[in-house]
Amino acid sequence: HHLFIIIGYTLIVAAVFSILNAIIVSTFPEIRLDFEVWNGALEGDEEMLKRMIQTYEDTWGSLFVYQLIPYFSIIIATWTAALGAIAIHFLREVSWNRALIITAIVSAISLLLSGPLAF
Repeated sequence: HHLFIIIGYTLIVAAVFSILNAIIVSTFPEIRLDFEVWNGALEGDEEMLKRMIQTYEDTWGSLFVYQLIPYFSIIIATWTAALGAIAIHFLREVSWNRALIITAIVSAISLLLSGPLAF
């Protein structure tokens, strides 16, 4: 039952991250895109996708908080890894060094599997 408690602590990190993102994004100015841009981007039209991205960058790119969003992902990944190290240390009764090494390996594998979309 300790494992479920640890999983809960880790999932609360995801919940905090989601709430924080929702609050931050709700403060951004509204962006209005034509239906053709949305539809074209969804269908894989490169020109429409570029137009959509450019609109986001033009509207939100200068916002300080928007520029910090990639760092939030790094903070959340680090926080989750730290909780993982704590869980490994206490659940498996291994040394802190070994728990940190295991966590670093698992984090690296996770990053490689998730690819550049993780950040």
